[in-house]
Amino acid sequence: MLVDYCSAGHHAPCVFLKDGSIHQHASKGGGLIAGLYEAAKYEGGSLQLAAGDGLLLYTDGVTEAFDAAGTMFDEGRLERSLQAVSGGPIEEIVKKIVHDLRSFQGSAAQSDDITLLAVRYLG
Repeated sequence: MLVDYCSAGHHAPCVFLKDGSIHQHASKGGGLIAGLYEAAKYEGGSLQLAAGDGLLLYTDGVTEAFDAAGTMFDEGRLERSLQAVSGGPIEEIVKKIVHDLRSFQGSAAQSDDITLLAVRYLG
């Protein structure tokens, strides 16, 4: 299935394949945040999914969440969380990432919105 997307200021989708591999899709359409300017133009991208493949869409508040020492959660931690459950039920993917993120943050205050959406193409 062909998926067209525009990140509009956020990270490109993270793709998790049926075979268990994960990769950050080449960023397209980053640029300006959606809704910032009425006449803004955005460049989109496309990616191909096979049955069983999925997408994780997330705001920068996920990877830019901080712990008490000021360390960011970052893309590497996000990818490791996703890797641990990418073959499981879709609802478990978001639960696992949120759990890992909250555990990482500990007592640190949330500094930005934290939004995740995971979807799997069933065919």
